Amino acid sequence: MSVDDDRYISAYYLYREGDPAAIKTAHRTAFDDNPEWDWDPPFLRTAFGNVSIGCEDIAAEMTGMDHPDNYTYEGAETWDLFETPLCEYFLKSEHDLGTPDLVGQFADMIAVGYEATDDTPLAAHAESPAVRAAAHTTDTPPFTAQSLAHDEYERLSWITIFTPPVVETYGRETLLSAPAWETRELDDGAVLVIAYGDPHDPDRERYEAVAEHIGIEAY
Repeated sequence: MSVDDDRYISAYYLYREGDPAAIKTAHRTAFDDNPEWDWDPPFLRTAFGNVSIGCEDIAAEMTGMDHPDNYTYEGAETWDLFETPLCEYFLKSEHDLGTPDLVGQFADMIAVGYEATDDTPLAAHAESPAVRAAAHTTDTPPFTAQSLAHDEYERLSWITIFTPPVVETYGRETLLSAPAWETRELDDGAVLVIAYGDPHDPDRERYEAVAEHIGIEAY
């Protein structure tokens, strides 16, 4: 994947521990009984394009994690993300996310992935190309070991799932009332925030307003 390509979109789910192969299987099977999706290995076939699902260690996959300080933190407990399982949904460049309906279906997929495993992720987000480029430029990913240790995010992504502990940090009503393109509460109390509607034409004013409302940095 080239960071210069302005079409690729990835979604990430970070876990504190677990077997990457088992996590990948759980994500793939989460779509088996859902008529909205067609799992046709190696892709999840969707209305907006073909999605591949994989799981590796975070050091191999995560955008913006180049600086080693992003991986470790010594606080009340030690956080070490060098071999932390990270599941990636990769949407190829030949996709169509040009309408609100399809962006909504993409968010539906993100929500299914969040609920795919018995142990829910520590963090989850989807990158627009602008977010990915900024993360590479600044070496600042949406979350780090230090931010996760404090139930916080470093930066707001295009789509961000605030897990229940992170919801406690920022406030449920604050998140749900953000001036975002869409906010929704998931079954376990997590909150999904879509900052802007078109991943290829970000509404910068809206994005910054959402970040300021929540109390988090924008890219």
